[in-house]
Amino acid sequence: MNSFSLADGPLVVAYPRRARASEHEVASHDALAARLAALLGGRHVPDYRPSRHRGGSVPYYVPDRCIAGAARATILGIAGIADLYGGVVPHAFVATKSISHGLTLPDAPAPAGWVASLADALGDAVLAGYTAFRPEDALAGGLRLLQRGPVRLKPADATAGRGQEVASDADALRQALERQCARTMGRLGLVIEEDLNEVETC
Repeated sequence: MNSFSLADGPLVVAYPRRARASEHEVASHDALAARLAALLGGRHVPDYRPSRHRGGSVPYYVPDRCIAGAARATILGIAGIADLYGGVVPHAFVATKSISHGLTLPDAPAPAGWVASLADALGDAVLAGYTAFRPEDALAGGLRLLQRGPVRLKPADATAGRGQEVASDADALRQALERQCARTMGRLGLVIEEDLNEVETC
């Protein structure tokens, strides 16, 4: 457990964060940590790095994404829900949009920890689509979806719509898939969904 209580005024840190985070993401992340520090009666420590801040209390973490794996959480000193504003997931893909769809085929490969029944449980709460962990599975799912109209490819590690591509035919789909990182796809998955136009998001 952390060695501080709320009364002690915790150190609140915007950490960890993605290495390629944009200036806007960094500013938003820091602003959230600063506001939480004020609410907790603590102190926000900007630009926190464990290597630079050894010793003392374990900080209250405000990660920019879920922390993947109990081992990583343990290294950071996270022992429970009172130690961070966020969550810890057993596998990195669990914290991504990949879990919102089923595989292109029941026997398509997926990483350890994949729960095949989740997509069925989500039903029509999500768009029609698939998750693929190999380019050939993404192609098969994309070709199937193209029969309904244009498809959107969503890299699981991208945020704010970055890296997404729309394909309206098989050739465009193949070209878009060639631009995807197969290694990242194998680890986190690639989502292929129907593309929607003129919609209002609430």
